[in-house]
Amino acid sequence: MAEKRRKEEEEHLPVLDGKEPPQSLESEQAVLGAMLMERDAIIVATGMLGPNDFYSGQHQELFTAMQAMFREDRPVDIVTLQAWFGPDAPVDSGYLGALLEAAPTAAAVKH
Repeated sequence: MAEKRRKEEEEHLPVLDGKEPPQSLESEQAVLGAMLMERDAIIVATGMLGPNDFYSGQHQELFTAMQAMFREDRPVDIVTLQAWFGPDAPVDSGYLGALLEAAPTAAAVKH
């Protein structure tokens, strides 16, 4: 299923002059992980980025959900994010845990 989703995402990628736009999935993961670690990172990230700044459609969904949860003054962590999506979560809890590991500190969101 993940392979199918990745293939669908690749089919809808924007192309600039015949080239794929620059991307860094590792950087996206670090930002999302920082947002899961600390509420202040959500403020910084949402001030600098929007969902369309993420290459991965799954990351766009996660970013949008974390923004919405923050605006509603809900806690943002692995458990609450999974509950927010319910059975339609774009990723599993194992991937969310990996996001936490991808961000060495919440301050990483600035880089």
